Amino acid sequence: MDADDHDIYEEVRERICLFTYKPGEMISENALATEFNISRSRMRRVMWQLENDGLIHMSKGSGAVITAIDIKSLKEVYVVRQKLIELVGELRPARITKNIISNLEGVLAQTEQMRDQYDSTTLAGLYYAFHREMLKTIRNTFLREITDKLYHRTARVWLQLLPDLDWNEEVDIMCEEISDVIKALGNEEMVAVAQTRHKHMAWLLRRINEYLADVHPA
Repeated sequence: MDADDHDIYEEVRERICLFTYKPGEMISENALATEFNISRSRMRRVMWQLENDGLIHMSKGSGAVITAIDIKSLKEVYVVRQKLIELVGELRPARITKNIISNLEGVLAQTEQMRDQYDSTTLAGLYYAFHREMLKTIRNTFLREITDKLYHRTARVWLQLLPDLDWNEEVDIMCEEISDVIKALGNEEMVAVAQTRHKHMAWLLRRINEYLADVHPA
């Protein structure tokens, strides 16, 4: 996949993860090819990659459908993501630039403003921006790529659960994570960054388990 096609892939993937395209919705290869002004064959390669990521299902003659979110099965992906976070803390990081920290401070400021407004898509978009900045701190190319893929595999879970979670608590938790990460990055303490992110992912898994227990009590 060339650079231009990769940009298109990332754009469509973001739309899926932020519910511009919702689970069960059909998307048209032809319409997307027209929108991005590329051939159908190039758009099909993008779609194949999205299917490989588990985000769409393609079937002959009926187009592509956004996959449903299976929270129970995706819990296992979260466990793998936790292990990858530990590895990020152990390996030599990429250079932590002032630009990364400045961008994260901007995301934090915008997140703090979300306490006064309920907009789950905007909040998820801010966490998406946080994730993209964190990728810049990973030097190892393979680790960065798999971290990104697994994030996108699970990103929709939190967004789907947000309406059933305590809004102010979710905003506060997100602000705490970003703030602690900024502090650790400023001190060039990647182990502390990993510990912070591991802790917050564990909290999210706990909230997912509590949600599942309420929805599907034993």
